[in-house]
Amino acid sequence: MTTPRNMSELAIVFRELLESEPEAKLFFWRESGREFLLTRGELKNAIVTLSDELMDSGYKPGDRVALLSESRPEWCIALMACFAAGLTVVPIDTKLTPIEVARLLEHSEPVHLFISKDCLNHVGTSPLPTTVLNGLTELGKKTAVRRHPVIPSSFDSLAILAYTSGTAGAPKGVMLTYGNLWFETQSLSKTFQSRRSDVLLSVLPLNHLLELSGGLLAAMFIRAKIVFANTLLPTEILDLMKAHKVTQMIIVPQFLDHFYREIQRQLSKKSKAVQVAFKCLLVISSWIPWFSWRRKLFPLIHKQFGGSLRKFIIGGAALRPEVGHFFQSLGIHILQGYGLTETSPVVSVNEPGRNRIGSVGRALEDVQVKILGDGEIAVKGPNVMKGYYKNEAATKEVLDADGWFHTGDIGILDSNNFLWITGRKKNLIVLSGGKKVAPEEVEEWLKTSSKFAEVCVTGMIAQSGLSSGTEQVVAIIRPHESSHSLEEIQKEATRLVSQAAGHKRPARYLLYEKEFPKTTTLKVKRLELLQLLRKEGRI
Repeated sequence: MTTPRNMSELAIVFRELLESEPEAKLFFWRESGREFLLTRGELKNAIVTLSDELMDSGYKPGDRVALLSESRPEWCIALMACFAAGLTVVPIDTKLTPIEVARLLEHSEPVHLFISKDCLNHVGTSPLPTTVLNGLTELGKKTAVRRHPVIPSSFDSLAILAYTSGTAGAPKGVMLTYGNLWFETQSLSKTFQSRRSDVLLSVLPLNHLLELSGGLLAAMFIRAKIVFANTLLPTEILDLMKAHKVTQMIIVPQFLDHFYREIQRQLSKKSKAVQVAFKCLLVISSWIPWFSWRRKLFPLIHKQFGGSLRKFIIGGAALRPEVGHFFQSLGIHILQGYGLTETSPVVSVNEPGRNRIGSVGRALEDVQVKILGDGEIAVKGPNVMKGYYKNEAATKEVLDADGWFHTGDIGILDSNNFLWITGRKKNLIVLSGGKKVAPEEVEEWLKTSSKFAEVCVTGMIAQSGLSSGTEQVVAIIRPHESSHSLEEIQKEATRLVSQAAGHKRPARYLLYEKEFPKTTTLKVKRLELLQLLRKEGRI
């Protein structure tokens, strides 16, 4: 397969891949207790039919089309049909509330909405022309003959408008081009050392760019099979892994941590002799260079994972090194990487055979990474976004004149060019599940209360529970009246944030009766405020 001469051929590239083996099974999913599958030829027929319908509607190249749905084959059908029609896709997180969805629709001004039945309550009565996704796979059952040619689009044409965390009044739409997507598709299929026989279990939502580029597009590019999970229940995940002989998954650290804790729980029920023998095997295994041999030392664990699992690809948040080393010793590659929505998304990633647990690997080929004087990571390359939609000022804040994207993250490059993340300049809070929360957005909700004199939302490391060792959202509040109890404040705050997505709601509330420390421009000094709370024994 050759690189397309321009991105007008991106849809054609995938169409050719689908036409080469029309009977090959591509997508698998379960619905209402039944198992379904879609072949490559059926997917092509559905894409051709739907893209013709979009062009019949008179939409112009560059028009935006919103896509709000859980991960399912129809998500891919809508995406590819939009690409063939030269349209820009606006993927929307299903976890957002109706108010947040309305805000993004208002900002992106789409001409059409694709939505699943389960998400219809997110939009109410929408004036947009709307297509319910469920059932679009039926379009694939009839052979389609294209009535309209693929709309020409350049490498620089806008393919995806992905919204990232921003303040309540100014959502930031990241403009990603066809060139960005093509680069990530080719790079990740090569870097992950994926192969045609792979079976990928899709767990993360497809609006998550790592799942879109690495889990969908890259997997399709190498002709792998894709199983859509649509569940986060571990028992159902393991059942799918066994049924389909899954070889790889893209997950967030929280998910892998759950598997780790469950194995440890099962081990704790065994005799002391078995526990000691298991630990000895882990030590021995860590010295064996061949992962296929390592897997043979732990057959029962691998049987639980279906017997074919070779790698976990990790993104979204930091992984505890002990968890990474544990699974590596079991013979499962742990490939942690680093990226942002603005870098479409992967900047660097560990590879099989070139892996340093705790680092986020080395930069993708043709991507440059440098550490600025203050420790900030800057990135330049074909993965960097075009800019923020309708927000030139915000674009200039992060993209300099030489094309370097200033990530807001702090890190170091070691002598072998492995990147290590050591902190963040940004205020963004990264949760254990990989979701990012802009504290300013949560503050906007809380500041509407007349009971609160000052509000500061920040990230703190959880000391207990399933999220132990990772960041959680914490709201520090100075009430107008000292007579207000923590219970009263928490009740008021909970009411105010009830219309925000669940992951944005504070996990903990703290009261602070004194005036918050501020800069000369009256911005709250978050770190200094936390230091004051620690000094007083509040945290």
